[in-house]
Amino acid sequence: MSADRQEQRPSPCGHGEEIVELRRRLAVEERELVDLRREVATLRSDPMDGTPLPAPRPVPGPAASPTQVRRPRPEPVASPGSALVSHGSPAEAKIALCRRFFAGRDDVFARRWEDTSEGASGWSPAYRGCRKTPRDRRQYLPLTDEVVRGHLEGRATIGLYPLLVGDTC
Repeated sequence: MSADRQEQRPSPCGHGEEIVELRRRLAVEERELVDLRREVATLRSDPMDGTPLPAPRPVPGPAASPTQVRRPRPEPVASPGSALVSHGSPAEAKIALCRRFFAGRDDVFARRWEDTSEGASGWSPAYRGCRKTPRDRRQYLPLTDEVVRGHLEGRATIGLYPLLVGDTC
């Protein structure tokens, strides 16, 4: 029996129309999910490097509802006072862009740690010295371009403390 005929059969529980409407809504949402996955894949392909992107493929399924909202394509990314930042841009432009988008305190940053013997991991403020240094004597390391470079190159995993001056974030 086709799906259309199945949907038209009366429901033994009396919710036939409700089920049909929910299935219609589900089809619309599944189509939106496919569109969002395609958009993520497009963004990951670095559209700002000048490489033409493949044309979107038609998605099978019901026609989109007239009330379905289309998300606008993101604008190209520019670093303050510079041209577009892409895969081929100099490291300084990428670092500046990263610091612009991921802003937080500059006087301290978090570093990810793992203890493989205990199977534990977490985050702690980065500081000079060793683990045994008393907390009140630790010299916290500032977030610098070199630290961000290490993060972008995969040499370290860092995090930000987003609380800014004036207790804002």
